[in-house]
Amino acid sequence: MKVVIDLSRLRRVMVDDLTESTTTTYLTKEFAQSRKARPRNCGADAQAERRSYLGYEALRISHIVGAPRPITVEQWVAPALNCYPLRETYLRPAEGRDPIVVTEREVTSVTPGEPDSSLFDVPAAYKERAPTAVLAEFARRYPKDHGA
Repeated sequence: MKVVIDLSRLRRVMVDDLTESTTTTYLTKEFAQSRKARPRNCGADAQAERRSYLGYEALRISHIVGAPRPITVEQWVAPALNCYPLRETYLRPAEGRDPIVVTEREVTSVTPGEPDSSLFDVPAAYKERAPTAVLAEFARRYPKDHGA
């Protein structure tokens, strides 16, 4: 799956090649501005754990999202990359056990400079679908992989 965050058009497009689907959400101007100019400490406190990812210093930050079933988001953000998260882990609390990892994402390479505009291209033939419709289309196309 490819995620295109296009700040100039104020949109985030998820592109799913398996289902030939796109899911577009629109961003606020405030969100775009916050992505362009973040504080040097990325919102981390002075005692934040530090580590190197892909040659960049990264700070560990954590916050909780969602209700009524909250998820903890742990991120390693790089100040030199405008606080872009190089690693994200989404954890759901589990009664009497360690939290369950829901999703993990990790950047595998960084290319400094302006990206080629073709990276923002979204396949015109793909169909715009809601997230639930993408799942339904996957189940239709790949019934053996979906537990059917």
